[in-house]
Amino acid sequence: MDFNVKGITFNADDVVDISLDSLTAGTICRHHLFYSLAGGKKVISLLHAGDLIDSDFIQKYKTKNIKSLSGIEVANESLIQEYKLEWGNFKQARSQRERMQVRDQLLEKIKQDFLILKNKSFLSYVIACYETFFDCPDEVIESYQQKSVILYTRSLMMSAKLTCLTIAGNYLDFHFIKDFYNTAFLLDYGLVMSNGLNYTITHACELERSEPTSGVQYLKDMGRSSYELDLFLNHPIRSHEYAQKFEDRFSYPELLDFIKLHHEKGDGSGFPNGYFYAGMGRTEGLLAFCDYLIPFTDHIYRKNDGPIIFIDYFENLKNLNTKNMLPIKTFVRMWQEFLDWSKEEMGVAS
Repeated sequence: MDFNVKGITFNADDVVDISLDSLTAGTICRHHLFYSLAGGKKVISLLHAGDLIDSDFIQKYKTKNIKSLSGIEVANESLIQEYKLEWGNFKQARSQRERMQVRDQLLEKIKQDFLILKNKSFLSYVIACYETFFDCPDEVIESYQQKSVILYTRSLMMSAKLTCLTIAGNYLDFHFIKDFYNTAFLLDYGLVMSNGLNYTITHACELERSEPTSGVQYLKDMGRSSYELDLFLNHPIRSHEYAQKFEDRFSYPELLDFIKLHHEKGDGSGFPNGYFYAGMGRTEGLLAFCDYLIPFTDHIYRKNDGPIIFIDYFENLKNLNTKNMLPIKTFVRMWQEFLDWSKEEMGVAS
């Protein structure tokens, strides 16, 4: 019997039992979790793979004396540990040569797992990066999930994808990569911590990402309140203000200043300050590239989602009519070289 629950299609053979005792509060769910009613004829979606598991969720079902839930595996625990080991080796490397060797191994593994074999979910890498690098207070990720599933999902994915781009761009300082990961995680925290976040604001963010300057115009055309317009235009400043509270966790706290710039444009048409990119450096460009690469959508992780995240999102960015307003040419070329390298091996494999 086939089921389709909130965009997830599966049959009975895909389902495994997940003991409640195996779930740990504060971790990212490895499975799509369900609960069956009426002899299995009705299936209720409880958590998507990638959601944060909280203690209330576990306690709720234990109180009902439910021992296990049904699940569809998405992230692979062995793969998560493999990536954590690679990043651990990177951290322990004592010379530039050793770091370059581990970097090459990481990029080769990413290529194999998500572009060539195509039978694994990028969620495994997302979780490995979260468990390796995330160093903000728990309230940050909890606020993201409680206030906006879209911003929560995007922040996890964007931060993880940024680590791939960072090592591909020859940034080889573990502590820098860790700080960059957390900086990306906090880009939109000012939106999350406001009282006015809603669908319209989130949609304006996606419009702005897919067509720079269109998000502001959308809010004006919709006749939204001055409060909402101010929230949208000034969220880089508010995000930076919140992020500064965590700067003692950063080895490179100056990275947090980039949060203020992530909606500025090359011609001065961006916000909140209308800066030109002439005075901005390569690292800011890398952050902007990743920010424009990942859409504001509630991504449903599934096996074989690597090509969507690595290729489709990139092709959409390359086709952006106004991409020349962004300081991303260097990184478009860099990522194209990575994909071309992968395609060569895909051709051999086929």
